[in-house]
Amino acid sequence: MNLLGENYETLTFVMKEGTSYETNLTYSGFISGVGEGEDLWIKEDGKMYCLLYEAPSGYRFYTNDEVYKNKVPEEFGQLRHEDIIFIFIETIK
Repeated sequence: MNLLGENYETLTFVMKEGTSYETNLTYSGFISGVGEGEDLWIKEDGKMYCLLYEAPSGYRFYTNDEVYKNKVPEEFGQLRHEDIIFIFIETIK
């Protein structure tokens, strides 16, 4: 919730109402006809990565991993970085 802020509602809406599909990530899903989807990856070390898609806004990538604050891990597939808004949330220590 802290990572996504107000977009947490989009994440939970897609998880409740959407169709999930099998990937190596923690969760991947979409809502057909609504134009909302997400890919979520939570690692054991506390690093989190969330790629949200909302039409017509496009992609937003949230992470608390400084290594990926300007790029998406290859586990999310091939994406054009110019189509993504990157949001880095520093982990509170």
